[in-house]
Amino acid sequence: MQAQNATLRRGQTQEGAMTVPELTVIIPCHRSGPRLDLQLRALNEQVDPPAFEVVLCDNGGNEDLPDRLAAAGPFRHPMRIIKADEHPGAAYARNRGLASTTAPLVGFVDDDDLVHPHWVRRAVEVLKDHAVVSGGVVLRTDDELDGLDYGRLLEILVNGTGPVPPAPAGSGSMGPALLGGNFVARREAILRVRGFDAALVRGAEDNDLAYRLTHAGYTIMDYGAMSILCCVPGPGRTRQKKRFRAGSALAQAVAARGAWSETAELRRPPMGELARSFGGLTRMALGLTERDVDGALTRAATAAGLSEGWVRYRLLRREPDTLIGLGLEESA
Repeated sequence: MQAQNATLRRGQTQEGAMTVPELTVIIPCHRSGPRLDLQLRALNEQVDPPAFEVVLCDNGGNEDLPDRLAAAGPFRHPMRIIKADEHPGAAYARNRGLASTTAPLVGFVDDDDLVHPHWVRRAVEVLKDHAVVSGGVVLRTDDELDGLDYGRLLEILVNGTGPVPPAPAGSGSMGPALLGGNFVARREAILRVRGFDAALVRGAEDNDLAYRLTHAGYTIMDYGAMSILCCVPGPGRTRQKKRFRAGSALAQAVAARGAWSETAELRRPPMGELARSFGGLTRMALGLTERDVDGALTRAATAAGLSEGWVRYRLLRREPDTLIGLGLEESA
């Protein structure tokens, strides 16, 4: 497959046959690492899938994306790239993906995870009965996955996935839990709430979407069998920085919707949890409790992010940015 053919028309296979996809899988791509190649392979090797396509939404830092896509072929299913770098963040990139397709069903995965071999088939089947479905996740750390080949990664995913039937999603932060890097929906449902809030660049765009979908009357389902393998940072500063950003982003989303009383982490000032975290660290240093320094620092980082956002938006009453639907009006 030549590089100039990496961007295929909707529904076109490499051999040129045209089909109408039932499902468009949307992947926001920003400085995508080698795990993207594994994700593309997993999607290309789906078992008995209905017609689907993959859209890579280039959010910047991917100058070699067309060449990488060409080198990863040949493809059994249409894969194409769209420009999505006019605004930073996965939320904007996902909106651009939504705007680029008319498929009735859409799925959202990330460029550094790995989908189950039956992910597409299970996604289409479950959407016959439900409008919005969040998938399951098999979590491993960087240290556990580094150096493993594709076959071993797939084995970990398959062995870690149980035959869990769909059920109403449990509680998340602002409403039912919705995993932004692994969920599927009827496209009309996402468009009804005007897509993602592109102002949420640092995260919490999935919390915000779940909140708005629930308030629009949708029941979010959880389907553990529609799973992904997700690599998370191991103990250390990277994990703590990520938790700080997540806490701060959640406060921004909550402020934008006025959902303070509906969000367990922010019903009360989160500084109390921050103080308890540092108190726990002090007791560990004195040998009064079992040592779990990384766990305590991670909890402290989350509480610090929540506190920063609470002070900014609740105490100082600064108006949060909100850009719901940015990118939907733009043509692909």
